[in-house]
Amino acid sequence: MTAHAAKKLKMAHESVDASADVGAAITTTKDVGSGSSDDEDDTGSSAIAQFQSEDGTAVGPQLEIPMSSSTRQMEELVNELLQNGKHRVPYSLFIGETEITTSLKDTVKELQLSVETALTITFQPLAIFRVRPVTRCSDTLQGHAEAILHVSFSPDGKRLASGGGDATVRFWDTNTCMPKHTGRGHKNHVLSTAWSPDGVRFASADRNGEIRLWDPLTGKQIGQPMKGHKQWVNSLSWEPMHRNSTCERFASSSKDGSIKVWNARTGRSVASLSGHTDSVECIKWGGEGLLYSASRDRTIKVWAMEGDHVGKLVRTLIGHGHRINTLALNVDYVCRSGPFGHKSKSFASREEMQEAALKRYEEVRKGQTERLVSGSDDFTLFFWEPSESKRPLARLTGHQHPVNHLSFSPDGRYFASASFDKKVKIWNGQTGKFIATLTGHVGAVYQVCWSSDARLVVTASKDSTVKVWELSNLKNAKSTLSGHADEVYALDWSPNGDMVASGSKDRTIKMYRAAPLRNPIMKRSRDHHEAMNEFDVGPTSCSPLPPCASMSPWKPPHSSVKRCRDRSVPVDALSRMMSAAVTHARIKKHSSIGQLFTGKQQTPQTSCAVCKGARKATASQRPICDMARCAHCETIMGDCCRYECDACRSVFCSMCSTVNCDELFDRVFCLSCNQEQTKR
Repeated sequence: MTAHAAKKLKMAHESVDASADVGAAITTTKDVGSGSSDDEDDTGSSAIAQFQSEDGTAVGPQLEIPMSSSTRQMEELVNELLQNGKHRVPYSLFIGETEITTSLKDTVKELQLSVETALTITFQPLAIFRVRPVTRCSDTLQGHAEAILHVSFSPDGKRLASGGGDATVRFWDTNTCMPKHTGRGHKNHVLSTAWSPDGVRFASADRNGEIRLWDPLTGKQIGQPMKGHKQWVNSLSWEPMHRNSTCERFASSSKDGSIKVWNARTGRSVASLSGHTDSVECIKWGGEGLLYSASRDRTIKVWAMEGDHVGKLVRTLIGHGHRINTLALNVDYVCRSGPFGHKSKSFASREEMQEAALKRYEEVRKGQTERLVSGSDDFTLFFWEPSESKRPLARLTGHQHPVNHLSFSPDGRYFASASFDKKVKIWNGQTGKFIATLTGHVGAVYQVCWSSDARLVVTASKDSTVKVWELSNLKNAKSTLSGHADEVYALDWSPNGDMVASGSKDRTIKMYRAAPLRNPIMKRSRDHHEAMNEFDVGPTSCSPLPPCASMSPWKPPHSSVKRCRDRSVPVDALSRMMSAAVTHARIKKHSSIGQLFTGKQQTPQTSCAVCKGARKATASQRPICDMARCAHCETIMGDCCRYECDACRSVFCSMCSTVNCDELFDRVFCLSCNQEQTKR
């Protein structure tokens, strides 16, 4: 098995650089000593490496691999060593605490390591599902009368909430991008919002210091406004679901320097935390029963939130030289989203939801304590282990202006910082080591967030643009999303990775999606500017039987037809699927629905036996309408091109069914729930 793994890497290496004479460079160490003196000419061209998992368990024997080996080649080798077979897993590779991002040679040179001793390469699994970069604005949501300050997807991704300067909270359906409800009651700007981890409640706070709870399903206010702060509320944070399945407690911080803990069921304050001497700018409710608060008084305070010590000050973290603007925890994503991941899943009980939330939390934490990072007006970041020590793990410098926002990747391995210096910096989430600077914005960067697979970063700026960056290539933005007419204040990426929402000073919300995939092997005929009525394929060599004038419409399996639209003909599908009895075929285009007919031309069925209203049906209707629209590209589908997800039963046309195709490992994932599909 080891020899086979070595052979795989050797072949991959030769395919990248055929001129490189790697020969038998990839061997096990027991074969190294058998070489002749001629090998001395290759000194420095290879290195001895030992691969190991995150917990330090060695995988396979020591191997001699080319120094020019890329991360992809070594990733393939790890999959072979682990005997993953067809179920390939993507990995991050590290030497010590430094990630190998290009080739082994570059990392060894950067760390000034000697290849005379064996190198230990640690691999860490990445998310198996893959989020595609958003590239186009699919919808513009209008309704707010003033600047939009907050947008956030619900934990299950089915709804979007927004709040802004017009003192309203609005709820939107993410499937249709249509408004659902408008929450009215605030008397001033909505400055802070937060979803409960179970998605049942939504909290908003305004400039008057009032907090209101909403039912997202109805848009109605729950109970009376919560009053207690003397000045406006800066931040809200809910207790994570894995600590309390009821999701009833949340905390708020104010410009008056106070922090209050509320019970959402009763609407009353259950604790008031005092100790800061200036405005509390940001709070985070962690996964270990602690609350973290950052203030203009240049301190971070850690509070106990469970047992008999609710509200007790645990420790104060000191280090910043100016006010602290923002905090981020390495478990932020899983604490905020609770039991909901990238897959659409329903739960039978709250106990089951809590168990799922705890499992997700433990996967990110990996047995270590929580890590906290803080950003300040002193242009610096501090990296902390707040539950264990007052001393920072690292002081991070590089920004030239105040730090606006911080965000950890969902897996906790990286974090990003956004600043008024028009730059975003990426840092190692385990050590705080600097990785890269993202340059491209021409105005202050207000917010940054990650895709659910932790491979993509999206940023919002004063320059009115949203930019998407790929972690594997941070030199240039993957795409620049224009469309807003003014500064972009708010940003969020949906849990399933399907869309990004941005809110702007121009009073609109833009929804961005990935462009539909086009399979290059499917041929599309565009011989005419007008829609085709018929396409003669001609006789086949299958059978000499004459065509039957009374044959009924034949609908090919959905997996072979890529797209059914005007002026689009899936030509090569015919040659693969024509039955032996068919000698001549025509494709009839009718009302944008492609159907294949044999023999005499007939009129295709245009009414649906289920809904009777053919073109009004949507993919979300059950039972599935015979004339359903694709949930992604809105193509009206017939049986010939309908694709149904094995897991969530979402309906897509066959063009969209591979929208989350992982080209590296040749695997297909559902556009809606990212569940891996049976390849067709």
